[in-house]
Amino acid sequence: MKLDKALINKKILVQLGLFELLRGFSFLLFAFFLTSIITQDSNQIILVCTTLIFRSISEYFIARLMRKFSHDVQLQTRRKIHEAIFRLDLIDPARILTLATETVSKIDLLITKILPVAFSEIVTMPMILIVTLIFDPISAGIFLITLPIAPILLFLIGKATREKSERAWFELNELNRDFHELLDGILTLKIFGQLKRAEKKLFETSEKSAEATLDVLKLAFVSAFAVELITTLSIAIIAVTVGLRLLAGDVNFFTAFLILVIAPEYFSALRSSGLIFHTFIEFKTAKTELEKFFESVPKFGTGFVVQTRMPPVITVENLSFKYPAKNFFVLQNLSMTFEPNKITVIK
Repeated sequence: MKLDKALINKKILVQLGLFELLRGFSFLLFAFFLTSIITQDSNQIILVCTTLIFRSISEYFIARLMRKFSHDVQLQTRRKIHEAIFRLDLIDPARILTLATETVSKIDLLITKILPVAFSEIVTMPMILIVTLIFDPISAGIFLITLPIAPILLFLIGKATREKSERAWFELNELNRDFHELLDGILTLKIFGQLKRAEKKLFETSEKSAEATLDVLKLAFVSAFAVELITTLSIAIIAVTVGLRLLAGDVNFFTAFLILVIAPEYFSALRSSGLIFHTFIEFKTAKTELEKFFESVPKFGTGFVVQTRMPPVITVENLSFKYPAKNFFVLQNLSMTFEPNKITVIK
């Protein structure tokens, strides 16, 4: 199973793009009407409230759409994992447990957190940049100059974050494996008086997993703080520049106030990218583990599908089946016919 194919749903992405377009357009109208009220003393309170309502509605539908999409992709992935279990010769229960729970749950992080921010950067930021270019090309130039700083910084932090994330993943696997072994052999360990030693080993593994997770969180805090600092300084540069030009008479008050209103929204996506950067690294690690697992699963033989108008009669001959890692057959040399519109039970 290629996880990328499951995540690329054109219908969902188009809907997300349309809702993000509505959200960005509503914000720009809100900024324009609010600036008109402040600078021109016009009565446009209703229009301001309307744009805020449209923005809230679009954000609600974006969140709802992403939750449903995330649920569908996670359910599909877990079904593929369950189907793959019956094709494996050797099963590692700890690994399967980690894949079906912790690993698959990382897909939710990508869909509900990363995708909306990515579309905000693709849709809303260019819209704001175009409006700024129309009203004040100098401020638009400052937007463009300060924009690449945050991605470059995140790229430099990325390598260390990925290494820490892979270590956290390894320690979590070890914790699940030790816990599973303890549950399987708890009676034997109790009989031979080794339960305390096993508990101590499990505690040490748990501590290593907690330390590895804490290292990831430390880097996440550093990256978020760095991006927050950069975006704050960028907004401050915009504000100081616009203020000085306003005092010099190079820009009117309407344009200056409009730029100050939309500047924080322009950098809000970058702020969010700093906060979710470690989330993206965790998702990439989880995606790699899932793809390694699916690649290791033997493939079934090729077949064909035929559409029929009437329920067919199914006949099997010399059918044998046994579960992976078992020495006995559940079904052996079974030959029978399954009639349509009837329930057949095999004892």
